[in-house]
Amino acid sequence: MNLWNRFWKWYEDKILGSIIIIAIIQFIQIPHMIWNADMMLEAGMISRVNPVIDWLLYGVDLIEIISIINVGMIMISLIKKRRAERITRSIKQD
Repeated sequence: MNLWNRFWKWYEDKILGSIIIIAIIQFIQIPHMIWNADMMLEAGMISRVNPVIDWLLYGVDLIEIISIINVGMIMISLIKKRRAERITRSIKQD
């Protein structure tokens, strides 16, 4: 088994962990969305109170990169698994 196939086997075995990571990232987005709404409405209740908090809540957007990559890998993994199942079914039918 080559390195690429070993990686995908390992990743498919850990798919629940990937979904948990995505869920955590999405939950972190909730305070970011509230902060962003405060910025847009210029209410100043949350945003522009402390530059460190602003920087952290703005930086949450960068965490989404991990989520985007993770979702793409889950999709690829599921596509590969379905293709393998189809091939297996077609071989058994012959």
